Amino acid sequence: MNAIFPSDKLSLADYVLGSALLTVCFIFFFHFDIAIVGWDALNYLFGNPLQFYENCKRIQGGGLSMIHTPYPPSIYVIFALWLYPLKVLGLITSADHFPIYCSYWLKALTTIVYGASGLVFYRITQCYRQYKSWNRYATALWLVSPLALFSQFIFSQYDIFYVILTLAGVLMFLRTKLFRAALCFGLAITFKYFPLFVFLPLLLLFEKRLAALAGALAVFALPTVLIQLLYGASPAFIEGVNNHGNLERVFAAVIDVGGWHIYYVFAAFTVLCGFAYLAQTSAEQLPRRAAYVYLAGTVFPFLFIVWHPQWTMSFAPAIVLTSVLDRRHRRFLVLDLFGMLAFVATVAIAFTHNADTAMFRGALWGVQIEPGFTMAAIFMFFGEHSGTIYLTAFWSYLLIELAAKFSAMPPAALSRADLAIDYAHVRYRLYIGLLLFLLPAAFTLGKDYLSGRAVVMPALHAEMPALPTAGAAKAEPAR
Repeated sequence: MNAIFPSDKLSLADYVLGSALLTVCFIFFFHFDIAIVGWDALNYLFGNPLQFYENCKRIQGGGLSMIHTPYPPSIYVIFALWLYPLKVLGLITSADHFPIYCSYWLKALTTIVYGASGLVFYRITQCYRQYKSWNRYATALWLVSPLALFSQFIFSQYDIFYVILTLAGVLMFLRTKLFRAALCFGLAITFKYFPLFVFLPLLLLFEKRLAALAGALAVFALPTVLIQLLYGASPAFIEGVNNHGNLERVFAAVIDVGGWHIYYVFAAFTVLCGFAYLAQTSAEQLPRRAAYVYLAGTVFPFLFIVWHPQWTMSFAPAIVLTSVLDRRHRRFLVLDLFGMLAFVATVAIAFTHNADTAMFRGALWGVQIEPGFTMAAIFMFFGEHSGTIYLTAFWSYLLIELAAKFSAMPPAALSRADLAIDYAHVRYRLYIGLLLFLLPAAFTLGKDYLSGRAVVMPALHAEMPALPTAGAAKAEPAR
């Protein structure tokens, strides 16, 4: 068996089996979010760029709402550039309609960026140890992280853009290139705001001089300032981006002290920043302490907000990095599978008919399976308490990551003997991690199919579903 699946590298069988599983996910699963953003992006190809948000509201929002256009322009510009060849070929002719099969073209782009993130992660590992076999092994562990694979290949959103920029920013910090790090993080928050919780603590860890801090903050703010100069006077931009409802989630978790409210997210963030600024760290310990700050900055918001499934990619690379730097890394890698199981069960129950088999795109290939049985039913072992119990398990998994790794922080420098390489863990994460979602999904779809809920139709014929109105916004899990 070791000849087929060697412990020191991936084999041809691994590439065949892994590619087969990922291809199934790539073809048959994606959330409609990626198509919605792609549709908005067409307004850069068929309209005045400075009127972008007004056109989005007029076309996709029906003139009524901006709930489907919550982002700064970065992701829309990138998608527009990627879709431009399809416009040239005549496959897209206006912003009034987005061919749903073009979602695969967008998913191809995010997959390329996902692969590129491995190159950045590889460079990060080299900042800790120049040992190519271990560097490749650690990078493989990141690329097959179960939560990241779910976000990229199953949910198929676009979190990878800010994730790769965050990784680039961490790399620049480790190379002590402060202003380049600030620019990477400044670009990252023009996609989503999670990188902010990493940037400030890392900045305060690496730099104590007030003038340098002010300069780095100015560089960090520059992309956002430029966007505000371009679109800050746009009523649609203000409605969709500046006043987007998800921003209120950071205020949801509070400590009530006699009528005074203390916000958990801001309290944890302030403590982390203070911890980083006051840390007395030697040059040798600094990279290892930075890895933990990266982990804490990405994980703690998820302890206090209502999160969406695809967002979990944001902390996946930090979990892998801190795991491979720990002598207990084998146990942490096994723990990740527990986290994935709790995650799948939580999502199946909390996002029923949305982020479960509702993401199955059989209709694009000729078979539409109408939902009847749900993935949630598979996990209802604890009755009405099931969802809360699985969410508690996932929350506990994140807390264990923070607590257990803090106890060894900063971890001792790893010797060559500590850098054990065992590709069995890569295989477990890839195969078991994906199957924890795919097997319940296949069972659910199979049961519905055998119940006569399948509808045969021409391939690539399905259209975009009707988008929810502003009043139904709470049912939308993305963004």
